[in-house]
Amino acid sequence: MKKMIYKAVRMGLLAAFCLTAGCGQGTVEENNMQNQENEITTVPTEALTATPVPLTEEEQIHLDMLERSVISTGNNERMKKVIEKARKGEDVTLAYIGGSITQGYKPGTTEIFAKLSCDYFRETYATTGKVNYVNAGLSGTPSLLGLIRSDRDIFEAKPDVVFIEFAVNDAQDNQNKAAFESLLRKALMQEQAPAVVLLFSVTEDGYTCQTNMQLIGMNYGLPMISVPNAIQPEFDAGRMTWKDWADKNSVNVLDAGSFHEENGHEAFPDGWVKSADAKENTAFTFEIDCRSLFLVYKEANNATFGTAEVYVDGEKMMTITSNKAEGWYNPVPVRIFRDSECKTRKVEIRMQEGDEDKLFYLLAIGYCVE
Repeated sequence: MKKMIYKAVRMGLLAAFCLTAGCGQGTVEENNMQNQENEITTVPTEALTATPVPLTEEEQIHLDMLERSVISTGNNERMKKVIEKARKGEDVTLAYIGGSITQGYKPGTTEIFAKLSCDYFRETYATTGKVNYVNAGLSGTPSLLGLIRSDRDIFEAKPDVVFIEFAVNDAQDNQNKAAFESLLRKALMQEQAPAVVLLFSVTEDGYTCQTNMQLIGMNYGLPMISVPNAIQPEFDAGRMTWKDWADKNSVNVLDAGSFHEENGHEAFPDGWVKSADAKENTAFTFEIDCRSLFLVYKEANNATFGTAEVYVDGEKMMTITSNKAEGWYNPVPVRIFRDSECKTRKVEIRMQEGDEDKLFYLLAIGYCVE
């Protein structure tokens, strides 16, 4: 069932590529070309009289999920131009920006929407040209940070298609809404006029910015894909659980130490906190297979927030101070290390000496393996 769901969400994304002339608003010339192609298509007589083969239960579920996942195909004129460019043998670049869903949420997996949709585009539309894959996903980061790093991480590559995914990382305040729309507008206004596709995901407790982001996407006539629309009915029907969809245990926690599980932020409901009541200073310890490691912590202008030290394989890598004058109880990502190879690491997080009675919120753990 899990593989089927991955496939359904992937296929929902591919719907943005596979629009027919009647879906969206292509140019008159493109629509006429499609109509001519339809006119010369012949159907064998036996196909008209053959008895339809009934779908299996899994095939029907997959089809239903596919249909639910596509909120809107939007205006497909830009996407058609990209497809035509690839068919002519010209080089095409697909860029993806977002959080952990874009970056890849499980070490070693290839079943992430970015890689799957790019591979499909390459296999389906590219002839002699190259399809470049740019993945600028960064675990635990909101669209505000995506906007700040967008020039360096995606627009310098002059992408022909841009996928944007921040629905579970953004807050629902005006600043986050403005940042998301600014990133969207910036993508649409690039000189090469890329096609822009929006993807909305959801957390285990149902948090998503889909409603707000969907309204913005509708205003710009964009293709939009919804993970919650695809998977929630499967949860309701009892055919799937959240664990089937996204297993939190991809990070192997060896010892929580002085930390305990707590919802430290609305966008990160599955984090850990070192509370002020825990006077001991036992390290939060986990193992992870990765090449690069990122942590997301909560920052505040609050004297009860303390400083933590991060050790990797016994070596002190970083000191993180969560009490900052500019803090506003916001999530902050930080890269702990980047290495040349992916291997198993043992990571320990403990409070700095003198801050044993302070708070420290570990909101999320991000990593990459490539």
